[in-house]
Amino acid sequence: MSARATPQLETPEQRLSLPVKPNGYSIGISPGFRLNYRRSARTSGTWSILVADGKGSYSMRRIAIADDIEPADGVHIMDYQQAKAATLATARAERKERG
Repeated sequence: MSARATPQLETPEQRLSLPVKPNGYSIGISPGFRLNYRRSARTSGTWSILVADGKGSYSMRRIAIADDIEPADGVHIMDYQQAKAATLATARAERKERG
């Protein structure tokens, strides 16, 4: 996969075919907000939200375990669509707080 290719994160099979990377794989969801997937070699990966700080860096907030091995419950274990929705909801809430 080239550095500019969008990672395929939609299904457990796609995610488990990705090589393990220290920083994981991320996709833009909303300006300043990215959904990050970090794969583990031995267990399910994790979903996190990357939030831009406006200075070229991001802070990371873990939101759930990925449904790589166990089925999603929508709270502790999320599928791609649930993690994407949680990232978008976070972006909307933070923008509302900022005014």
